[in-house]
Amino acid sequence: MDCGMGRGNSATKWLQKLVDSHFASNSHIDHMFISHFDNDHYNGIQYLIDKNLIDFSTHVYIPLLSYPMIYIMDSLEGLLYRNIVNAFAKVLSKISFVRAVGDNNGIPLEDLDVRPENVNVIDSFTSVVIPFKGNPIWEYRPFYIQDNDFLNLFLAECSKSPNPIDAGSLRRYQDLKDAEKTKLKEIYQKLKGNSYADGPTTINMNAMLLISREFPANRPFYSDILTTPYTLCSLPFRQRSLTRPSCLYTSDAGLSSQKSMDYVLDAVTSYLPEGIGLLQIPHHGSYRCYNSDIYRKLNFEATFINGDLSSSNPAICADAINDAYRYYIPLYLADKVRSIVQNIEL
Repeated sequence: MDCGMGRGNSATKWLQKLVDSHFASNSHIDHMFISHFDNDHYNGIQYLIDKNLIDFSTHVYIPLLSYPMIYIMDSLEGLLYRNIVNAFAKVLSKISFVRAVGDNNGIPLEDLDVRPENVNVIDSFTSVVIPFKGNPIWEYRPFYIQDNDFLNLFLAECSKSPNPIDAGSLRRYQDLKDAEKTKLKEIYQKLKGNSYADGPTTINMNAMLLISREFPANRPFYSDILTTPYTLCSLPFRQRSLTRPSCLYTSDAGLSSQKSMDYVLDAVTSYLPEGIGLLQIPHHGSYRCYNSDIYRKLNFEATFINGDLSSSNPAICADAINDAYRYYIPLYLADKVRSIVQNIEL
């Protein structure tokens, strides 16, 4: 789930240490889920390709953005969406574009250097099954909710003079004139305000989430997997004896939006009615994306935050810590040095 390596001179060294401790020399990544397109969630792609961990046998899942959202990224980051897709396509990875809930977009093949037989579109909540010794043992269900409020505002602003743009009908960013590209940047800056100062788009509001759970009937086939050291899911399962081997990865999803939070609640109830074993608090536990309903309304046994108390990108909000204490939920914080999960005594 994501493959960022941070920023700065130590970033590559950090990712190299992570890879060396988690992967054998002849192993590769079978399934790669890219939740969204902020730098710290994708900038390790090329490193993993260079290490042959991502290759023709890797299946990649990325959000199928609407064309206007791709335009925003292209105008600010230089064909970012296409460059990411093309990086996987270059090594012949299979790519599945995941539609937003309720969306029916097709594949944005324009300007993508992909073989049609290597790409497809799947709906949110499509099951991705992981076999072990010929038996299905684990499944993932990626999904995301498109921020239509922002999208509609963006389209409305594009249609205004001067240089009106019918952004909903465009299919090639290269077809835009320089003045129109400049307008896209200005509209984005106007609409986003100061809420999302980092990242090329309000893509946090569109981040893909991931439901993950076991096939209980086949548990004997993989009892050894859940005791593997340094596996993110396995540590709480092993230490706390969680009764529900399942996870909800929220990535940086904008769950401070009550509309998004309510939808996630409905989704989790539908696919994990018995509750969640392990829940990831979104966006490093920051105020931007945190919602106390996570603790009040989701039934789970433990939670983790992908950041530590010294993190400033962004800082963990007090509510994310206090709510865990209030609801007696074991909380784990990522140790950025060893990249494992450790229990925090509250």
